[in-house]
Amino acid sequence: DGRVHGVECPGDRDFARSLRDRFAEPNAARVGLVAIGVNYGLEEPTGEALVDQNLPGLHLSVGDPAAGVTGERWRANSSIAFCQARGTVQVDGEPIVRDGVLVEPS
Repeated sequence: DGRVHGVECPGDRDFARSLRDRFAEPNAARVGLVAIGVNYGLEEPTGEALVDQNLPGLHLSVGDPAAGVTGERWRANSSIAFCQARGTVQVDGEPIVRDGVLVEPS
């Protein structure tokens, strides 16, 4: 329903706990943005979310949806960006990104 319902990170339980704590705040677990990166020139994550959100793949922002820009009616006190690398994204069963590479339209 557009919310984070659980967090697991077996390699870093403290990180998982800090995310669960953050998501416990009002609206902080709501998905605020879904984006598909389409920059052909990016092949590897840089560690900078503003750059990595353009990597070919699916990217989510959880928390504040930047209501002033998006027109959304809800707000949250924080947001966190999740950027995917080397993933596959399908729309209506057709891949548009495969293993982190944009698929050429047929």
